[in-house]
Amino acid sequence: MKKGRLVLLALMALIAAMAAISPAFADGVIIPRPIPGKPVPPYLNVRYHHVKTVINNQVATTEVDQEFENRLNRDLEGDYIFPLPEDAAISSFQMEVDGKMVEGKVLDRDEARKIYEDIVRKRMDPALLEYVGRNMFRARVYPIPAHGTKRIRIKYSETLKAENGVVKYHYPLDTERFSPEPLKDVSLAVEVESKVPIKAIYSPSHNMIFHRISDHRVKGSFEKSNYTPDKDLILYYTLSDRDFGLSLLTHREKGDNEGYFLMFIAPRQKAAKEEILPKDVVFVLDRSGSMDDKGKMENAKKALNFCLANLNRADTFNVVIFSDEVESFAEGLVPATPEAVKKARAFADKVTPLGGTNIRDALLKAIESFKGSQNTKYIVFLTDGLPTVGETDVAVIQKDVAGANKKGIRLFPFGVGYDVNTRLLDGLAKDNRGYPEYIKPEEDMEVKVTGFYRKIAEPLLSDVTLSISGVKTFSLYPGEMPDIFQGSQLMVVGKYSGAGPCAVKLSGRRGRAALAQTYESTFAQVEERNDFIPRIWAMRRIGYLLEAIRQKGENKELVEEVVRLSKKFGIITPYTSFLVTEPTSGERSKYEGRPAPVQSAPAGPVFRGGAAKDTGEESVNTSQDIAKYKQAKEPVAQDQKVMNIEGKTFFLRDGIWTDSEYAGTEKLTKVKLGSKEYFELAGDKKSARFLSVGSRVLLKYKGVTYLIEP
Repeated sequence: MKKGRLVLLALMALIAAMAAISPAFADGVIIPRPIPGKPVPPYLNVRYHHVKTVINNQVATTEVDQEFENRLNRDLEGDYIFPLPEDAAISSFQMEVDGKMVEGKVLDRDEARKIYEDIVRKRMDPALLEYVGRNMFRARVYPIPAHGTKRIRIKYSETLKAENGVVKYHYPLDTERFSPEPLKDVSLAVEVESKVPIKAIYSPSHNMIFHRISDHRVKGSFEKSNYTPDKDLILYYTLSDRDFGLSLLTHREKGDNEGYFLMFIAPRQKAAKEEILPKDVVFVLDRSGSMDDKGKMENAKKALNFCLANLNRADTFNVVIFSDEVESFAEGLVPATPEAVKKARAFADKVTPLGGTNIRDALLKAIESFKGSQNTKYIVFLTDGLPTVGETDVAVIQKDVAGANKKGIRLFPFGVGYDVNTRLLDGLAKDNRGYPEYIKPEEDMEVKVTGFYRKIAEPLLSDVTLSISGVKTFSLYPGEMPDIFQGSQLMVVGKYSGAGPCAVKLSGRRGRAALAQTYESTFAQVEERNDFIPRIWAMRRIGYLLEAIRQKGENKELVEEVVRLSKKFGIITPYTSFLVTEPTSGERSKYEGRPAPVQSAPAGPVFRGGAAKDTGEESVNTSQDIAKYKQAKEPVAQDQKVMNIEGKTFFLRDGIWTDSEYAGTEKLTKVKLGSKEYFELAGDKKSARFLSVGSRVLLKYKGVTYLIEP
């Protein structure tokens, strides 16, 4: 489809005659036409939204099935509009209208913009400005029967571009915010097929579940009930013939000295047996008296038995059991033969809960097991309590364990219940290149431990390092690269300065052999399409800052940095709460006659030391929250009164969507919603998206501070 050309489409059929369409994503909305002398009719409820997308060698075919509901006592006439991807071609449009043929048109972006603006003027609702700059499919819908429904199906195709080995698919789902009520059913099914092997696959917008069928085929799904979609679907996947695919995405606003990047590293889906690294694992199991509670010990034994049964034949292992004293299955590591595994299971099965909790000596004993080890090394540590026997000082235990770990052992603690010392377990994980897991009383210990073990069962690359030449990169998260396992993908975010071609060197260890691969890529001078990357970077940085505060105590500079990032990127943290504080009487005079700026306020001393904050339900929740920040993969919306659009954050304060950059002292340029000046301000795609946030907006844009009101 050529830009600027009007294409007349007349594809009609009864909806009952159309073959059933599987769930899919592609979004349209019906705008009811007003009747002179009557109130403007409300938007129609969307009952369900199903989409199926098949991407075959970068050609995406999307099928959409929607049903709209008219709850008024009279028939309505409306316009069905669908914001089209660039250069998309519609192959089918079907709608039930008394068995009659329905005509639809594809409008270019200029004509579509006029329609969007006309609707905004009539309804005084700027939401459609979100789609300024797109082509549009439009069809007249009549009648929409009183207390009846209207079902619409549409199918279109588009060719997706690959840049730096990354393919992007975008589906305009956000128009569902026109539905007055949540949708009863939203479902998305996507299937990707490619002649070139698919490495990483990732959605920054939705928590999709992916199933890898082979190196060349992946399926993904997303389903929700009673759900109001509030953002478009974005999907990325990477292509590479190499054993480890490495791809780069960047984001940098025009005029900025620094940009943000996101890098994917993913192995082949199926590695040969000889490519899977042998690993050495020591399982450390708490047998203290508290493990007798609510079947903890039996569940722990089941989880241990699963892990033992799923060791690879080339692995070695040991089992350490502890309470007051420490007992080991073997003096060192033993090969994972069927006979040794059977004996280890019998050793663990006879254990009964008794005594206190000697964490330090148990971990030091586990570390001793690795003498002479040349393989990738892991400790899986399961406990339900606090250190009560032997050394009980948390700082000393952390120091002694880290000091004894000279071989790069990864330590993964599992805290069971709420009586664990989370500061200790978090610190042990951080100091020893692992991450903590917590099993709440209502959760299944066996499921959680076995799920974790499946992730680390087949390591492919250990001691991973990245070096980038050609541009300066900094503030990378994670700071230390984790091992890469079969079925996993590593996502690294960071900042950069400079621009242009670069060389990325991926190094690591495959068994006892070193691996070094170099990839050519490009860091963009200007790239404004990936505005989710800065927010993911900010979430991860906040996580690491909160972890530092938790481990070392509050520090003014760290807290101020958390608050700054929180306000800039619209991220709720334990140190900030938005939109709750009104100006004091002394402040009111300062802001009299103008909106008050967005404020943040401490939300309570969540990290302020003391044993009470290191144990208990609140402590476990805090540790899990920090982990979510550190491992963030999508910029999750955390508050209905916070919006992040094109890298700019707005807060709903006193009924006004307020730009986070507003300081409260700037000169305001007032603009009336729907006026000529308003649409002149919405003159480009970016400003139009800013204005789509609401009918009352305070916006700083290109050096001017605007206050838009009806």
